[in-house]
Amino acid sequence: MKNLNEKQKLKEADKGISFLLETRQITQKPKNLLLEASQKEREVLAEFYELPLLSSLVADLKITRIGEVIEIKGLLKASFQQICIVSNEPFDQNMNIDFIALFTDRPRALAESKTYDVDMDEDYVEPVQNGRINLKDVISEQFGLNLDPFPKKTEGYFEYYEEKYSDEKKNPFSVLKELTK
Repeated sequence: MKNLNEKQKLKEADKGISFLLETRQITQKPKNLLLEASQKEREVLAEFYELPLLSSLVADLKITRIGEVIEIKGLLKASFQQICIVSNEPFDQNMNIDFIALFTDRPRALAESKTYDVDMDEDYVEPVQNGRINLKDVISEQFGLNLDPFPKKTEGYFEYYEEKYSDEKKNPFSVLKELTK
């Protein structure tokens, strides 16, 4: 994902993907960003989430300030592989999810404000650290939250068989009779 400037790019290169967004630049006019993870960035995320492969990750974001709240609406698309918990084999998966993340750089003002009219607790609105939102964290968190924790291939894995039952009732002690013979 592209960084805002070369200085930030050099600082963040060791940490993996990053895209720092200055909160003072966010206004009521929506800002649209289309971010696509590079191969190195996908490798970092694949290793973090223990995926055999993350072949694509694209986030289409719309960022707006609504009163004291910074709203990030996004569409996250990804193609990746997960390991089946039954067969222990990798299989292909696709993700296509919508999400909303809320931040504030003025938590005290938010408590007094009624500008963002949503029935929610303050806990849902995350505080901004150092006047910046790292969109890498938002995207990777949403990706991780939407991964299937128990991935299974869609094909059948189990051989199902039915035991044959007879109509006669079995005596639980009939096994002991068999031993005396």
